[in-house]
Amino acid sequence: MNKLPLLFCLFISVALISCSEEKVKPAIDKNIRVEELPAQESWNSRVIFSDSGKTKAVLETGHLRVFTEGQYTLLDEGVKVDFYDESEKISTVLTSLNGKVDDASQNLFAM
Repeated sequence: MNKLPLLFCLFISVALISCSEEKVKPAIDKNIRVEELPAQESWNSRVIFSDSGKTKAVLETGHLRVFTEGQYTLLDEGVKVDFYDESEKISTVLTSLNGKVDDASQNLFAM
């Protein structure tokens, strides 16, 4: 007794039943405001600030979020900034748990 035609018919039936035109729409959370989301985000970041090819400061942070709408950057999970003198040697080290940078004035607030 050949079971191949029976299995083939069963397979075709299952395939036709499982195919449908119904489109599933994902759920959208209407409470999220795009303006409140960061434009950029990174972890374990290192940012080098320089002027005329000379390193002025090196910032390291565990979590960095840039908000272009409010023109500020949040620094979380530890912040360390090494400041360099004219001969590019570390002159000062600033550490904090968190920080905020006013992007318009480039002022850093360490907390």
